[in-house]
Amino acid sequence: MHRYLITLTIVLFQTPVLAWNNYGHMSVAYIAYQKLTPQVRDKANALLTKNPDFQNWVAMVPPGHTTVPVTSCPGTNGY
Repeated sequence: MHRYLITLTIVLFQTPVLAWNNYGHMSVAYIAYQKLTPQVRDKANALLTKNPDFQNWVAMVPPGHTTVPVTSCPGTNGY
């Protein structure tokens, strides 16, 4: 009975883990991207542009951010 109550308490009162929601994930990715060497960053940029959802991702990047690989992507105006 004791195990049942503990399990029920955990299931009913669990809190969501907020570290990996969209904002948390993008924040960690941004920090990691800033720490890449230029050679590794070029390789990462090449991989990112191959993502089928790349255009949608670029559309969500605020104007003025030059640290994302948008300059080589057609239709992004190189911001």
